[in-house]
Amino acid sequence: MVGINGPTLKASLFRGALTKRFLPWLFLLAAALIFAACHKPAHDHHGDTATGLVANSKIFVTDEALQKRMAKIYQIMLNLHSPKQDGTKAAGELEDTVKDIFANCKLEPEADAAIHPILGDVLAAAALQKQGKAQEAMDKLHEALGAYEKKFSPTGW
Repeated sequence: MVGINGPTLKASLFRGALTKRFLPWLFLLAAALIFAACHKPAHDHHGDTATGLVANSKIFVTDEALQKRMAKIYQIMLNLHSPKQDGTKAAGELEDTVKDIFANCKLEPEADAAIHPILGDVLAAAALQKQGKAQEAMDKLHEALGAYEKKFSPTGW
């Protein structure tokens, strides 16, 4: 008679041994496959501007008008380090210079898109300066000029 003591018991023991031995490996394999499907390799960014890796590392060429006006912003920043400098007047000069950049600079579309956030930070610095937040304004201006230096090719700095 074949019952619990016969082939059924052996099959049950065999399945239990397989489960105990291979189940952890099966979970590990499943986890590895899920990870591989969800993870993009770090080097998978060639030509992918959506990640920002390629666009952020590009150095843009500036025209003479932008170079002169950014040099003026840089000089205003240096002057703000002087305790004699009128912060409100400097803020107005920053705003006027940015307006002049928007009106007169002719950049390629990609470079134009890269300069806009930088100029936005310059305008934010001017607004902070007008509010009497001199240190915050200086930090924001340093941030903007640092970004300009990284993304463009400033001359005479």
